[in-house]
Amino acid sequence: MNDLGRVIPAVRYTSPNWLARELESVFGVAWLLAAHASEFEGAGAFTTLDIAGESILITRGGDGALRGFYNVCQHRGASLCAQSRGRAASFRCPYHHWEYGADGRLLRAPGAGSAALTDEGRPVSLRPVHCAERFGFIWISMAEAPPDLDAHLAPVATELARHRPEEYRLVSETVVEIEANWKASVDVNNEAYHLPMLHPELCDVVDARGARFVLRGDHSTVSLPIGRPGRDVSPDERASEALRGLLVRLGVKDFPIDGRIADVRLALARAFRERAAREGLDLSARSDDDLARKEQIHVFPNVQMNFLPFSLELYRHRPHPTDPSRSWFDELTFERHGSGAAPNPIRRRVRHGEHDLGPVMGADIDMLPRLQAGMRSRGFRALRLTEGELGIAHMHRVLEDWLSRGKAT
Repeated sequence: MNDLGRVIPAVRYTSPNWLARELESVFGVAWLLAAHASEFEGAGAFTTLDIAGESILITRGGDGALRGFYNVCQHRGASLCAQSRGRAASFRCPYHHWEYGADGRLLRAPGAGSAALTDEGRPVSLRPVHCAERFGFIWISMAEAPPDLDAHLAPVATELARHRPEEYRLVSETVVEIEANWKASVDVNNEAYHLPMLHPELCDVVDARGARFVLRGDHSTVSLPIGRPGRDVSPDERASEALRGLLVRLGVKDFPIDGRIADVRLALARAFRERAAREGLDLSARSDDDLARKEQIHVFPNVQMNFLPFSLELYRHRPHPTDPSRSWFDELTFERHGSGAAPNPIRRRVRHGEHDLGPVMGADIDMLPRLQAGMRSRGFRALRLTEGELGIAHMHRVLEDWLSRGKAT
């Protein structure tokens, strides 16, 4: 690691000026994951996303096109659409009832003169943001001239394509307001070093010692073996209750009562292949070891996708627009959608401490305010990273590179 990789100044997590630079040169430029394409089935479907101090409105027009706009009326600047999602042919400002179509064009402006309805000689319309669909996700960029999206995703395109996220559907969404910097939230999920200490129960079913980190352009991937204890045990030992519980959760119903640890991962791979055959999914190119791994793809700057063969946990980390010690953590759970009706997602918004987030995610998020408080201390100046925190070091080097470029035009 270079010096930045080993030592990360704590001020980068606590400085309002540093946050402002990130919002301008990273979040104001980069392609950001906004939603899954399945949320835009049919004309009039829309969602809104609050990110980096902006509210973005994304619509599916009557012509089938996806478009993104700043969610603000061009009359007096009122926030236009207050709903987070829905279906509408047009959007009417609650203040003076200026109304816009799903394509952003101004449709009606009661009592307004013609001079108010032009912008440098052109008809008034919502100000657009760049919007594109890739790998089943909707991406937006607020830059006037954004980076090439395909080039940005190219280093992880093979990994994304292998998991076919376009075939997934949202099952649940939890938004947690956290008293911590967005990067602290990213960091927690960018290393497996803490698993034996903070999540000892996971060591019954996950082997963090077998983590495989790969740096891929601005991004990174890590895969973790599941179905294998994270400590030295004989593979001929009888599988523990924790391993049996994992098998049941992942669809294995016939594991023998005296089944060995060595048989667990093979049983997982076999169950995944049997389900794939039923659903017409070809897994022949993937080894049994590959199938019995959880793969995380970190897409810079703020998204981590955690894949198993038929499920996805997506983490999105959104910075607060002014306070470096606050952020929002979005946990979106997806399942591969076979036949039958698509799921009706469960959605909830909570503040940290208001809702049980489960033993693993709850422990991670509980740690974040403690980290943030320590970073503000006079007694702490910098993060000192180990070789087991390669993903964190890489993310910060990439962040430094983006900041050094400044704002794109």
